Amino acid sequence: MAFSPSIRIILLAVMLTQVNCTPGSLGGQQVDLQREALPEDPVTLLRVADSKWAEGRSLTHLARGAAAVERAHRIAPTYETHWRLSRFYAAISEGVEQRNLRTRFIDAALDHANQAVALKPSKPEGYGTLAVARGYQARNMLAPGRSTQKLIEEAAEALYDDHPTYDEGLGHRVLGGLYAQAPPWPAGVGDLESAIEILQENIEQFPNSALTHFFLGEAYLKFGRSGLAKAAFLKVLSAPRAGEWAIVGASYRTKARRYLSSIREGGSP
Repeated sequence: MAFSPSIRIILLAVMLTQVNCTPGSLGGQQVDLQREALPEDPVTLLRVADSKWAEGRSLTHLARGAAAVERAHRIAPTYETHWRLSRFYAAISEGVEQRNLRTRFIDAALDHANQAVALKPSKPEGYGTLAVARGYQARNMLAPGRSTQKLIEEAAEALYDDHPTYDEGLGHRVLGGLYAQAPPWPAGVGDLESAIEILQENIEQFPNSALTHFFLGEAYLKFGRSGLAKAAFLKVLSAPRAGEWAIVGASYRTKARRYLSSIREGGSP
């Protein structure tokens, strides 16, 4: 892929409104409007990117992190740069309002994830970013078909089969979420009973996984088990705000509160 975005344009989108931005050359420019310079060493660049990922998911953090990985990738393209680019591009796509531009970020995320898997099929990060990027792809479609859902399923199953404990059971979490949200056969791969079983297994292994509790709560709610759904959402709200959950948890807590309010009122979320 040969896209040419501008880090300045992406950062301008933070302060103003959505403007055109595409994946590909963030690392070729300075990382913010205050002219913070990027290092030249690939190892240091990846450390910079990882620190930005750990600091937050604002468009500013993501753009700075992606810029660092892009520069490292230009110097020496590797498995480590491919999966990180996929991770950043997929996350950036969430903040892009224009659907055609969002699609380009997702396509770039998929491209880099596939290259990561091809380079090191025995490593978990490539499959993890591939499953996540395919999930973003499905969400970006107006009506994702069964074939798209099967692609998510394949990546998640491959991740779980070889690396069941990676990222608190990410493979199982993606599978459970997919089966809970997708329409049932023949339109899709959806299966609420399988979703609940998979997510329950994940909770047994990772009882403190707030994300798994959230997805399990959604599955219970769709299955008509409001009492179990309520218990799951309460665990989402009570989860310690530490690590990754401190960064991504806010939106899930908001949704959990909405679900709980709907359960109390006896209506639909």
